[in-house]
Amino acid sequence: MHRVIIVAFLICTAVSGASAQSNTEQSTPSAPTLKDRIPAPKRSVYSALRSATDWNNPFLIAKEDGVEIRKQGDDYAAPVVSIEEAIRFLERLPKSAWPYGLVVGVEGQSVCCRYSDGEARFHANREALLSRLKKAGIVVSLWPSG
Repeated sequence: MHRVIIVAFLICTAVSGASAQSNTEQSTPSAPTLKDRIPAPKRSVYSALRSATDWNNPFLIAKEDGVEIRKQGDDYAAPVVSIEEAIRFLERLPKSAWPYGLVVGVEGQSVCCRYSDGEARFHANREALLSRLKKAGIVVSLWPSG
């Protein structure tokens, strides 16, 4: 009988510990998404722009070896990163980096290609980038290659 009470006590302790842990996990708020933090795009504000250097939102250039990510259109010292890193970079930008709302400018690289399969790599990167942006709820303003 004494063993039954000890086993029952251990089971109750284990169950209540698991229950408390799951409640803690459920109550932990996740970081707000870009769609939660940044307002919808204001097309009327940026539709008249004709030069990427005048673009004030993030601007991405799809390349055969990644994505050049500019905080603004005229950020010529921008790094080339993976698509995943580009999305994480965008998610960390403050609201002030999005004056047009949740929209990015995207263009393709203007000079091709460093690799023998560079054109195929470029097209694959561009499609993957556009897909990830759409999945993140980010509107894309496509620009012709410079």
